[in-house]
Amino acid sequence: MTHYPIFVYTLSNGISAIKFVHLVPEDDQEERIGITVTFPCDPYDGYGALTPEARSELINIGRAEMLRSGLPVCVVFGSNDCAYLKEGFYQDSKTPPRLTNELTAENCDPEVWAQIHAELTKNEVDVGGRPILPAKRNELIF
Repeated sequence: MTHYPIFVYTLSNGISAIKFVHLVPEDDQEERIGITVTFPCDPYDGYGALTPEARSELINIGRAEMLRSGLPVCVVFGSNDCAYLKEGFYQDSKTPPRLTNELTAENCDPEVWAQIHAELTKNEVDVGGRPILPAKRNELIF
């Protein structure tokens, strides 16, 4: 993986989900997948590292994501630079989570996929108090 920064969410079943973070100037209007963060100035210093202000802003956004999702979040700044965030916990680290194969609806068991989707969207989707579960195999209802 070469795109940094990213947010890594740890789900209850041990699976990790990621969101790409795009750092863009204020006048950039392009739609992107993931989280887009605008900065009034360059978020990188002369050596290509994030400025302390940009790093602090990403940690604050990571905390907001942790509170919104209820899931532990790791803000990964580079291959050996990250910050782990849990409720009441913060730790800088040089060992980001290891990511393996990408899971999609096509290559994942439907019940596992439904659980992943439910955890990632539990504070976003109103399902009327009902759990999000597949009605039939290979047919998910959201």
